[in-house]
Amino acid sequence: MLQAAEDDAGLEEIIVTAQFREAKLQETPIAITAMTEEAMASRGLTDIVGISSYVPNVNLAVGASGNGKSTEARIRGIGEWDFNLAIEPAVGFYVDDVYHATVFGSVFDLLDLDRVEVLRGPQGTLFGKNSAGGAVRLISKKPAGDNSGVIEGTYGSFHRLDVRGAMDVSVVPEKLLLRVSFGTKSREGYVDVLDFACVNPTLAGDGTAPLSSTFRRQFGGTNKNPCKVGEMGNENVQAGRLALRYLASQSIEVNVTADYLNDDSQAPGTDVISIANPATNSTLNTFNNNVAIPLYGVPYDSRFLTASHYETYSTFDNPRTGKSYPNISEVEHWGVSGVLDWTVSPALQLKSITAYRSLNGRFAKDPDGSPIAADNNTYDEIYHHQFSQELRLSGQVLRDRLDWTVGAFYFDGYSRDQGNVDIVAGNFQFDIKDPATVTNASAFVHGVYRASDKMSLTAAVRYTDEKKDYTFYRLRQPAGVPFFLLPDGTRTTTVPRDVAYDKFDWKIGADYRWTSDIMTYVQVATGFRSGGFNPRPLDVATVTVFYPENLVSYEIGAKTELFDRRLRFNAAAFYSDYSDIQLSASGADLNGNPRPIRTNAATAELTGFEVEAQFRPVEGLLLEGSIGHVDFRYRDLGNASAAAIAAAGGNPASAPCLDCVPVSTPSWTASAGGQYTFALGERAGGLTVRGDYMYRSRVFYTVNNIPEASEPAFGVINGRITWDAPGDEWSAALLVTNIADERYYYNRFSSLSNLMVYGTPGRPREWAVSVKRRF
Repeated sequence: MLQAAEDDAGLEEIIVTAQFREAKLQETPIAITAMTEEAMASRGLTDIVGISSYVPNVNLAVGASGNGKSTEARIRGIGEWDFNLAIEPAVGFYVDDVYHATVFGSVFDLLDLDRVEVLRGPQGTLFGKNSAGGAVRLISKKPAGDNSGVIEGTYGSFHRLDVRGAMDVSVVPEKLLLRVSFGTKSREGYVDVLDFACVNPTLAGDGTAPLSSTFRRQFGGTNKNPCKVGEMGNENVQAGRLALRYLASQSIEVNVTADYLNDDSQAPGTDVISIANPATNSTLNTFNNNVAIPLYGVPYDSRFLTASHYETYSTFDNPRTGKSYPNISEVEHWGVSGVLDWTVSPALQLKSITAYRSLNGRFAKDPDGSPIAADNNTYDEIYHHQFSQELRLSGQVLRDRLDWTVGAFYFDGYSRDQGNVDIVAGNFQFDIKDPATVTNASAFVHGVYRASDKMSLTAAVRYTDEKKDYTFYRLRQPAGVPFFLLPDGTRTTTVPRDVAYDKFDWKIGADYRWTSDIMTYVQVATGFRSGGFNPRPLDVATVTVFYPENLVSYEIGAKTELFDRRLRFNAAAFYSDYSDIQLSASGADLNGNPRPIRTNAATAELTGFEVEAQFRPVEGLLLEGSIGHVDFRYRDLGNASAAAIAAAGGNPASAPCLDCVPVSTPSWTASAGGQYTFALGERAGGLTVRGDYMYRSRVFYTVNNIPEASEPAFGVINGRITWDAPGDEWSAALLVTNIADERYYYNRFSSLSNLMVYGTPGRPREWAVSVKRRF
């Protein structure tokens, strides 16, 4: 459990458990940022994505409409954007030490949390697979049995209405404790769906058929805007959590939790940023002809660019096939877990974590921003459930100089992706129904030896054995199209594949405490991302496998607290050797021929640093800031080079370059914030004024770093004013986000051979007021 103490002058002292033992944040020799409940509340954060604005070299973003409720997570340039179940994440998410196994469903609500810990750099020994970039830990509040509670309501822009609360009671005093928490969030969408023919009657065709949307037929317009037929980017979320804590004795504690979340929202906002002119661009003109465009006399061109950042003509329709998709991005997520903590003796502790989690969701994609279906539409339903068991035995020996932990972990998961794919260029559709299973067993040892009062040495190792099965089903196949063919030319609907491997991860490090307030450390650590399967194959020969990618990271850091704990200054620098990178490249298909598939292709090196600082110069004033830099360099592209992809029959223009940076990775991240609390008197309470600034340098969203699909550098300013009543029972706050109304996109995609670019716009300026009551 986090413990935070703050005197009138110094900074709060935080206890974390990032290395499975309680330790002060400033005495933990890794690059870690811990954000307390109070820190998250002061910034108005409600989900995990907002955390990254304040953590250097971390980028968390909600996926675009084609990825559903997914968090695109990258730490120090290592991560994954694709929800596809054939691919695994590279940043591990853990809720109360329970691993979340899929990219989909990882947009976690910050409900009743004690803190969030973000660990940068590979965490392969303690956290295992898929933590090569780092790990994000969400730690919930435990029941205290103090008969306390809190309820908070928020109202704001787009008719935002949030209500959340918690109640903590003692069922059996000092024996059985209960905490119940809930939250609900709702607000209207910030991107308007417009009827193209209503807005542009003179550009809507030759009159043979209207380019009106399904939305208009269903909903009609609004009084405010008769051409508005729907919205994207709304919120409709309900969540609850029940925690039961049983103190069986002074040495045995059992915690049982159950949680539920239902997110019934629409698709994220999508805006078309640019479209080439088919009259002057032969490639797009050829594309128009191949997919029976012009449709109703209308070509796919710049007429479908809307006047605003926050408008789209998307319909989720394909008028050529009559197929319609719903405007949704939904997920239902629940789980139960049981944690046993047994202090066998003062020098021996046992921990058992047993958990079961399940989720299902559905979402659709219509990226072209037009009613004539110029790009592929997709619809996916995701199902996933998992069981995990972890055992840890920890102790102290050699006169308490050696802290050791041995552990074992088992994971069994099942997933299924089913839905429909609409291939516009070929004017055909097919259904998918792909089940996948994964089993993972691992064992680890971690030790910290205090060689002296000032120096400690760390060593750890983990062995992992993993097996995965994936079956590609291609149903309702198109007639007359070569599709999913066996070597003899006959069709099949089912192709199973499996992959298995084992991995050793290790870590060695040393830290030295120069004074009670200054510590430096050095370490070398490894991590890996799991292997998988070439996603989205259209023929049997490209149903291939790839293997884990690997990272070895060298890191040096310093942690300091100066001037009677008024100034905290932490810094880390790293060099990482990244190999077997999973990329779309030239690989051998099942017939031995070179084909463009996802495979282990490239190697790279990463260098960078992070600096974080907090300063409390006088009572009531807090200043904070961070800066991070990542320099990513490919050393060898291997089969991912343009020449290799061209030789395999792929498009060489889609290949990365040696100077290209990974997608969704700004080279520079920075944040600055400050708050001051004014004492208003014994009867008036206190007023806290806070401001925050977040900066991201240019971000590329394609592996070949085309400028059109990159987001220029931008910064966002947020502000909050909070009044706390005497005794802290009541508080009220006014929050304004994106004060300067900065226009930016938090992801971009290129399509149609880079001739069309679309993205998800960041939210505009918004305000909210909240009232909280503690009891």
